[in-house]
Amino acid sequence: MTILLLEADPIWQLKLRMILEEFTDTAIVLVTTLQEASDFLNHSTPDAVIANVELDGLLSFQLFADVSRTYPIIFITGQPDDSHLRQSLSLSNAGLLVKPFHAYTLVSALETRLNQNKASVFKNESSKTLSVIGKHRQTLQLPLSKIIYIEAEGNYAIIYQDNTKHSVKRALHTIVPELDMSFGRVHKSFIINFGFVNRVNLTEKYINLNGQKIPIGRKYRQEVLSRI
Repeated sequence: MTILLLEADPIWQLKLRMILEEFTDTAIVLVTTLQEASDFLNHSTPDAVIANVELDGLLSFQLFADVSRTYPIIFITGQPDDSHLRQSLSLSNAGLLVKPFHAYTLVSALETRLNQNKASVFKNESSKTLSVIGKHRQTLQLPLSKIIYIEAEGNYAIIYQDNTKHSVKRALHTIVPELDMSFGRVHKSFIINFGFVNRVNLTEKYINLNGQKIPIGRKYRQEVLSRI
């Protein structure tokens, strides 16, 4: 886990580092200006942010106003103001702590926000669907959470669910962008939903997926290892 820490005060930099290193298993990226924070966020996405409300005489709220920045944010300040509270509450993924605070207060606030974010991501992911054309030319929306695996068969992709399967005239690589993080390529002919994995046998190079043996391709072995 990576936490972006925006703090210019050396004493609070040390305090926050000590708290995070003692109570969390995380990599800390420390920046002291809003420009440094902006530069980091332009190429990286942290798991969470702890940001002083004021840096360089500017407020840090605007940096995180972009709705695409959904990671948890804990704003901290030593000079509380009603407007600070209102601005932090205007962001659904943010909270505000007033210095000085106990280590437990920060850790509790951070964990609460992280858990809320995970629940939100899970809800969004579980509602995603894959569009296919049914036997009668009707459009079907298949919930991704119900898809067990997808197999390439000639010019077609066969999508397997519990008791049904659907055939679509598409290459596997064109389907991948429409899937979520639950899925991964394990063979040139197979994409699987790792949520249905029962067992992985690296010796015999197969995955037991809901009772079905799926082969592991040599070039995809590392992908499998990273997911188990």
